[in-house]
Amino acid sequence: MNPRCPYCLDDIHPDDEPVRCAKCRTPHHAGCFQENQVCVAYGCLSTEEVPAGLSLFRKPLITVHHRPTREEALGPFTLGWRALPRVPEQRPPSRCPPHYARMSLEGREVREGEVVRGRAVLYTPMRLEFKRVELVLLQGISRPEAVGRVTLAGPDDLGLKEAILPVGSHPFYLEIRAPLTTGPVDPFLFEVVLVRGLLRAPREVRSLPMHLFLLEQRYAPPARPEPPAAIRLAPREPEGPRARSGRAPRVAAPEDGWRELPVVAPSGIFAPDEPTGQTVAARFVPGAGAGEPLALQVPPTLAGDEFRLRVTGDARLSALTVAIHYELVRPGGGEVAAPGFPATEEARVLGAGALDPARFGGEALELRVRVPRRRFTALARARQEGAHNATLRLRLALDAIEPGGRVVGAPSRTITYTGPVAGV
Repeated sequence: MNPRCPYCLDDIHPDDEPVRCAKCRTPHHAGCFQENQVCVAYGCLSTEEVPAGLSLFRKPLITVHHRPTREEALGPFTLGWRALPRVPEQRPPSRCPPHYARMSLEGREVREGEVVRGRAVLYTPMRLEFKRVELVLLQGISRPEAVGRVTLAGPDDLGLKEAILPVGSHPFYLEIRAPLTTGPVDPFLFEVVLVRGLLRAPREVRSLPMHLFLLEQRYAPPARPEPPAAIRLAPREPEGPRARSGRAPRVAAPEDGWRELPVVAPSGIFAPDEPTGQTVAARFVPGAGAGEPLALQVPPTLAGDEFRLRVTGDARLSALTVAIHYELVRPGGGEVAAPGFPATEEARVLGAGALDPARFGGEALELRVRVPRRRFTALARARQEGAHNATLRLRLALDAIEPGGRVVGAPSRTITYTGPVAGV
């Protein structure tokens, strides 16, 4: 996230020749500082500027000397925390501010699988009776709803003989680990809450909400599309002695590792094997992460009739099935009624005559999926009949089973078709 100029309220980029105020170090656009002729920071009024330097665009990191001692699930995140030593208050009571709770994070955005660090602190200028310290997670924009809470500390955790916070600052170190996979979600809000009890006024001391945006990983398409397997036949030999030589037509070897998989409907009826129908092919590729849970990586959008997905994880499986659910939807998410929609098709990837399950975990899986032509035909017909803004949405899910019979969960992913529909 780039810094923001306080004069024009626009982001500062490296090509914008940023400068800093020589007195308070507030960054500005060079043109904005020259136009205003004074620093915009409240109460500064400095007229001198210095080059900002490249350090302005580096992600701010919070220097820590501790690591989490506890971990717990908090909504889709994994929260790790540690209570740090108390900082006694040295100011006289007349100069102490009122009690408060505050929280800071090193960034406002976190991508799948990444970790964002931060600190929380409770300040008590006088002895304060309490029950516990909590970190509350909310989700939403206009009306945030609580989706989880974790107790950071109680009287026993802080080494207190009684449920009274001593005077001073009580800091906590936080690590928030994002999940490996997720769909588009609303922003999250974190709050530090000091719960005092039902009969205390005020009952709670809350920090200002800290927003955190959970982003998907950028999908990296293959460097070059791999051509389909080409089949070449040798010229037909003339009738005669050479025709009885037993030499068969030459067939080129299929693409390395790919194996075509049968597609089956949920009712158990196999889809017809036709050249324009859907085909699913799979192969093993290197790159499975050790110790990682089962995850499905797909491109967020689809512009053609074929796409690829990757299944990674370190789980030992006996069977794996990929399910593809087709829907016609409007931009707002409402479904469009059309013949043949919604529809679900499945393909067995591991076990039962498919790929060898023993190889998964040490290697990842790459799947090549071709969308049936009839899906695009139905999309074009729906647009012609009035749903001009309809589009095709694919929801992909995994059905994985361990050798002991336990089902392994993996979040589903969604792909939206953005290509043309004319001429189908």
